[in-house]
Amino acid sequence: MSTPKIVIVGGGAAGIHAARALRGLDELVTVTLVDPTGTHQFLTRLAAVAGGVAPLSAATEPLAGLLDCQVVAGRAIRVGENTVELAGGGSLFADAVIVTAGAHSTIPPIDGIRNALSLRTAADAWAIRRSAQSADAVVVVGGGPTGCQLAGALAAGPFDLFVTLIEREDSLLNGFHPALGVRAREILSGRGVSVWTGRTVEEITADSVRTSGGVAGGVPIWTGGYRAHADEILDAPTVDGRVVVDACGRVQGLESVFAAGDIAAHPVGDGSFHPMSAQVATKAGRGVAHNALQYLLGNDTSELQLPDLGWVVDLSGGQGVADVFGLPLTMPGIDRLVPLLHDAIDIRNLLQIGALSSLWRDGNVSPNARSGEVPVR
Repeated sequence: MSTPKIVIVGGGAAGIHAARALRGLDELVTVTLVDPTGTHQFLTRLAAVAGGVAPLSAATEPLAGLLDCQVVAGRAIRVGENTVELAGGGSLFADAVIVTAGAHSTIPPIDGIRNALSLRTAADAWAIRRSAQSADAVVVVGGGPTGCQLAGALAAGPFDLFVTLIEREDSLLNGFHPALGVRAREILSGRGVSVWTGRTVEEITADSVRTSGGVAGGVPIWTGGYRAHADEILDAPTVDGRVVVDACGRVQGLESVFAAGDIAAHPVGDGSFHPMSAQVATKAGRGVAHNALQYLLGNDTSELQLPDLGWVVDLSGGQGVADVFGLPLTMPGIDRLVPLLHDAIDIRNLLQIGALSSLWRDGNVSPNARSGEVPVR
């Protein structure tokens, strides 16, 4: 009898944690991971890389060096029971599939939105960095964690830039404790960032952003949100682009397919869903790996445990804001502890995925090489 096969689609936070959870189980299961780039991209470091306060090498790590399973560099275009179809032809058989394909930057119906750079991949970070090196000004659109991180990194980095941050709501970091947005604005403004809130973007050109309250000049960068597109690869119910899964991570209507991370609408239990975050992705990835294996062994699956422990938003320059167990860390002086908390979380994650050595490559351990929206785990 052949060894059962699990195919993991996506090498992001959920995918790599799923693969690592199945290490050393060769007698029970064979694992293959499919990813378009063949690399693990550290999303929580991209703002620092883009802003020039972390080296380019901090953005990615080859998956083959982190995993002991087969890694296929390819894009999955369709997932069904026991099958993963690949772009360019060909398919992979699987006794169980774990889909962790993640989310992409939103493309809202704004005139000229295609003129804006985005920040979701290492390639995006490198493109922003190249533009920043030769620009006089940049305009970051979106005052959520990614936008605030990027504005902070660009303002703290080596480029001589005028940075504008635009948010359509009246405050930054909406959805978090209000104190986080207030303090983030103080920190960014103190670095010379021009923060515009309560302004709707109406048009984006190659070198400006026109809003309901005026025009900001500079290279436009869109960080206004992310969306999964599960319907592109799965024939299953979705909500806001995320595939519907049960409490164990199994995709609704598909017996042998599980999903984890941004692409999955993990239920909270009150009719709502867990947010897209690295915190949820890492825990869900490990949980669905366990459940996929138990499914193959004919055992009962378990409900995923996805507690919300808080958030850390590092603004580079030795400052940041955080919400830990519902306690906002925003007071002047205390916000200096946030980068240390971020570093501790980052080191723990690197240890879990076998990438701890990356800290000593190309000066990644520099005090300024900090970035990321890193949930407390």
